[in-house]
Amino acid sequence: MFKRTFPRNFLFRRAATRGARTESPHDVIIGDHPGSATPGSSEPDKGGQIRMSIVETSEARQQIERWIEESQLLLGRTIPSVLEDNQRLRDKLTGAQEESDRAREEVTALRRELGTLQSDLETLRGQYEFLKSEQAAVTDALGRAVHHMSQMVQPINEMVAKLHVTQAPSLESALR
Repeated sequence: MFKRTFPRNFLFRRAATRGARTESPHDVIIGDHPGSATPGSSEPDKGGQIRMSIVETSEARQQIERWIEESQLLLGRTIPSVLEDNQRLRDKLTGAQEESDRAREEVTALRRELGTLQSDLETLRGQYEFLKSEQAAVTDALGRAVHHMSQMVQPINEMVAKLHVTQAPSLESALR
């Protein structure tokens, strides 16, 4: 038996009305173009054709039918799994897009909050610098006031010392 696959070849049924022939009307020729084949052989002739008997044709048909069934089984298993994978990936993509959208909104909110906090920080820095300059002014004013008071206290202390020396004996006697 001759089993060979010709993927681009065609099956040609020889017409029974084609002149006087010695081959069977059920013979099938496999080849690129219909032409003459040597009757009773399964060898290719000059045109690249192979003459097949009805038994060989039946076996080839059965083989093709098996291939079709196997292909249908494979496709029957493969297509649903591909569709399930596709749906799973679509669901995963949708979830990732939703998560991305949430993250984008959160980033936007955080950027707004950061802008507000930076504005508040600049305001506080301005207030700090103002208070620092005010503190320096108050410190300077207090320093001058203490200096003036110490200058005023010195003559008072001298007067108290003089009064204390002259009035000290009378105070002591009065306290006794």
